[in-house]
Amino acid sequence: MKIAALCDFPFWEKRIGSAVRMSSLCDTLARHLDLTVISSVVADRPARRSAWSLRGADELGIEADMPREDIAARIAEAVIDSEADAVLTPYLNRGWMASAVPRDVLRVVDTHDCQSQRAASLARHGLKSSISISGREEGAALDRYDLALAMSQEDAMAFRQMTRTPLVIAPFRLPLAPLRDRGDGQTLLFVAADSPVNRVTLHFLIREILPLVRAPFRLRVVGSVDVPEIPDGMAVEVLRDVPDLKPIYAETDLALSPIYAGGGVKTKTLEPLCYGRPVMTTDEGARGLRHLIPDDLIANDKETFAYRIGLILSDAARRKSLSQDIIRRVRNEDVESWIPPFKALLGTMCATKSGAIPV
Repeated sequence: MKIAALCDFPFWEKRIGSAVRMSSLCDTLARHLDLTVISSVVADRPARRSAWSLRGADELGIEADMPREDIAARIAEAVIDSEADAVLTPYLNRGWMASAVPRDVLRVVDTHDCQSQRAASLARHGLKSSISISGREEGAALDRYDLALAMSQEDAMAFRQMTRTPLVIAPFRLPLAPLRDRGDGQTLLFVAADSPVNRVTLHFLIREILPLVRAPFRLRVVGSVDVPEIPDGMAVEVLRDVPDLKPIYAETDLALSPIYAGGGVKTKTLEPLCYGRPVMTTDEGARGLRHLIPDDLIANDKETFAYRIGLILSDAARRKSLSQDIIRRVRNEDVESWIPPFKALLGTMCATKSGAIPV
């Protein structure tokens, strides 16, 4: 079976969480299906060395100032040339990319998260989502697809209340690559690109949580996120352009993701888990990952969060035990168990559309 993944951003550069998700998803699909990535942006050499075949804007004749309907037409031509049975778009707001694709080609959306839940969560904390949508609107958008991918059981439960479009839970995962522990018992890590949610999360961490920690620590902040004013005496190191995070994680005793609003793909929680490093987070930060995280690493109030940080930093044996538990949990998960039902649903839907199976 052939599938074409459509994109309008260079996800292969893996600069943000949604890009890492798209890259991971395409790598998985390429192992089981004939995958072509069709991009409305120019594809660089690293993208062309990936496991999937790729057609970029340069090949499709797409120019930067081209109207959206013309871009959609070029994409449709590429989909037809690829003989794809289905097209996959990331996020509901990328549906325009498949607008000119023939109707006999199945439409699949990778939702990334529940946008209405994200918008409502942000609104409760005075923040505005980049995609403001109600549950009714999100359900109507999902109804336009033949099949939807949800990243977690929590998202799938929310979607089932708003649409009858078939759902497959395709979790966001990264390869397990445990690192040798080189921590000093004091190093904390927060990794984030700049965004309103990440800014308020880091502010909450630096201004409200860390002053309560009763153990020596040094916080490393990695990424483009805007850093608030640092309290006097607090050891904070800011690293902006880090080409390889592995050495940083190897020196990390405890990663931190005290997110309390929004949705997202949870890269700040997932990445340390896959490196075998403990990460302290919240129920929101553990959304879709709860079964991979020991109970001691989840807290939802600043006092407990700070207490656990101090407890873990002060106990090397505890950190080692948590790391071993995380590695065992990640290793035992069958991360591609969603592929057989996904392929079966696509096959049935293709047969139905072609008339091989009467409706």
